[in-house]
Amino acid sequence: MSACFIDSHCHLFNIEDIPLYPTLGNVRFLPNSLLALAFLCGLHKKELKNFESYINFFDRRPRDNAVILAQQISEALAVHSPLTGRRPVITPLIMDFDEIEGAQKDHVYYQAKRLISEIGDTQFAGDALFLPFVGLDLRKVQAWRLDTLAADFDTFAERCGAEVLRSVQGRVDISGLGNGRPIGIKLYPPIGFNPYSVSDGSPAIARKYRALYTLFCDRNIPVTTHCQPKPGSYSAQDITKKEADAFTHPANWRAVLHALGDRADDFRINFAHFGGEEELKKTVFFNQVEEEYDETPFPMATSMMVPRPKLKKTTWTAILIRLLKTYKNTYADLAAFNYNDHRAVAALGWLLALDEAGELDNRLDIENPVCTLKEKLLWGSDIPMILGTGHGGLITTYDQYFARFVAAMDIGALNGRGSCEVPRAGREVLPDRNELIDLLTWRNPMRFLFDTVV
Repeated sequence: MSACFIDSHCHLFNIEDIPLYPTLGNVRFLPNSLLALAFLCGLHKKELKNFESYINFFDRRPRDNAVILAQQISEALAVHSPLTGRRPVITPLIMDFDEIEGAQKDHVYYQAKRLISEIGDTQFAGDALFLPFVGLDLRKVQAWRLDTLAADFDTFAERCGAEVLRSVQGRVDISGLGNGRPIGIKLYPPIGFNPYSVSDGSPAIARKYRALYTLFCDRNIPVTTHCQPKPGSYSAQDITKKEADAFTHPANWRAVLHALGDRADDFRINFAHFGGEEELKKTVFFNQVEEEYDETPFPMATSMMVPRPKLKKTTWTAILIRLLKTYKNTYADLAAFNYNDHRAVAALGWLLALDEAGELDNRLDIENPVCTLKEKLLWGSDIPMILGTGHGGLITTYDQYFARFVAAMDIGALNGRGSCEVPRAGREVLPDRNELIDLLTWRNPMRFLFDTVV
């Protein structure tokens, strides 16, 4: 099999797919990029110009955005010689807004079918292949019958045009997949549901959820779930930050995997955003005072970077690392990561270096790890959500953001930077930059998406 380049987390929705009224009515819960969409009328013209690429994305048809995205990825790969000529495989995530108050009911079915229709027979630059994940609000599952749950899921898949999700056959061989065919499920808990419903006091619903997850295991369906606290979460409804974070917390997935018992290793799940930069920094560094983004490139400033003598074990990131290193088919993408947040990049480098040196498992109380951390991370861009952001200069194209990722994968750049040096024992065994890029953009996502070792 020839090597691919896989973006495990992006979107192709446009303004037609957003429940506008509840979105505008709850702007205090939105990420900074969506906040721009809500305040278009009030922005100064100069400020509005910064969001031009972001706004234009939402104004275009999904097919047009897919054409532009494929072209930009091909151009980005041409700059980085180890990746030149690789086939782009892109998994746009479809959001299910149907259960949000004020949203158009059954819109996820229309949204999915429209995307499939628009990109299904299109030839993209680099022979790019788009394989969507269909959004599913688990509150829909609460209305399904336990004894007919598989049939109810099949009905859901058929209404979305995702018949391929009815069977494992047809999703395991990338060469046989056509553009626009959904291959996975996207969950977004902060819009109002807890994926481990026992915490809601409903054993009946918990049984339905567990049956659904077991069905995913049986059919080898990959799942991507949002796993980052606010303000990095979208809600579009009147719930508090505490409630949204309680729905989204990785402890819920720890409980799910425990409840699956012997089937837990069969459950393929990607924890999107790896807990976010702030939780990552809390895991590794003291002194979490906010600082403005420094737009200078490496070498990074280190005055605020004081490593902990012991890693903090209660952060979202620490909990996720334990899940990644305990269960065979758990992954985490770095979508929308701010690679110009020097402390976040340093924290990620520290964790990878500690693991390479054989020190991470003891520090996080991980017994019998099944893998290294570098084998469980995935590349994701989160296009278009990063467009218009100032992550080290205004980002308007894919290659601008991808170049920051490539620079951050040079873990050796942390050496000799004062308090941010990599652990002494790991200096001779640091993960190679090209190896990390290869793992995150091809080998790891191939296992997550297709259960294929390359």
